[in-house]
Amino acid sequence: MSFYRLPSYPTLPEDRPEADCVFFGCPFDASSTYRMGARFGPAAVRRASQMPSFNYAPWIGRDFSKMRIFDAGDAAATPFDIMTAMNQVYLYAKRLWNSSKTVIGIGVTMLLPRCLLRAARDFNNGQPVALVHLDSHLDTGDEYHGNKLSHGTALRRAMEDGCVDIERSTHVGIHGSMASADLLEEDNAKGWLTITMDDFVKKDHLKLQILLRKGLGMLQPSSALMWMFLSLENALE
Repeated sequence: MSFYRLPSYPTLPEDRPEADCVFFGCPFDASSTYRMGARFGPAAVRRASQMPSFNYAPWIGRDFSKMRIFDAGDAAATPFDIMTAMNQVYLYAKRLWNSSKTVIGIGVTMLLPRCLLRAARDFNNGQPVALVHLDSHLDTGDEYHGNKLSHGTALRRAMEDGCVDIERSTHVGIHGSMASADLLEEDNAKGWLTITMDDFVKKDHLKLQILLRKGLGMLQPSSALMWMFLSLENALE
């Protein structure tokens, strides 16, 4: 069973054709709190994707039927060691970018963005990438329960890795509680643009789109890479 009934991407890199887009799963949740079992998320998404049609998106007038899109299976992430698992996912994604223009990771741990952002940085010739981060929380904390590798620290670690072009990056939909205003103020001082859920709901969406595109540097021609991360917490909270 594959995402949207897509053809499988060959396992051996030398057998892989050039692709426009490749999906892969990350069945890992050892860095999560209170919601263990989410490692079954990629399999659940594959099951749910069997029914919808995939070839045409009427809201943007985009036809995907001629694009070379594949399911590359799941990254083999050990459930016993967070650092080892994150490196395994990073290397898996990095190899996919060798032969695909776009890589989409479907996972459940909030540390997944760090893995993909490291791979995106490498694909971008070692340069940081602009990030659109749709989430309830900022995920830029330094520690969570004394641990620097957790669901609330992924983007801080990615920033330390030189993966995020902060001045061109945006948090969207923030509405989760925080211990204090310090983290939000720190992010704003570093250059993050933050659009809260109240902003998103109350403001004109066209103006928000222009604001977001301006923050990403998309109002002028640019060859810089942009990456998007969507947390389904926004749908759950």
